[in-house]
Amino acid sequence: MINAEGILKKIKTRTLVIVSDSDNLLPSAEEGPRLMKEMPNCMTETIEDVPHAALQDVSVDLPDIMKRHGQGLTLVHFSAQA
Repeated sequence: MINAEGILKKIKTRTLVIVSDSDNLLPSAEEGPRLMKEMPNCMTETIEDVPHAALQDVSVDLPDIMKRHGQGLTLVHFSAQA
């Protein structure tokens, strides 16, 4: 859980929090709604039936998720080169 009392309310940037309902490592399904309440321009997207590394799952289409949440979101993708 992010513990930054008062700091989250100051974040004005549109933010998309992507959580997994099957995350066994972190309680992300509970953290997403909490962040949405704390951050004025926060949206959440819950991905079903994928583990902690949800964005690495081949069934997850990140650009599609971002399109559903509107303009103004930027995809920044980092990957390791072999």
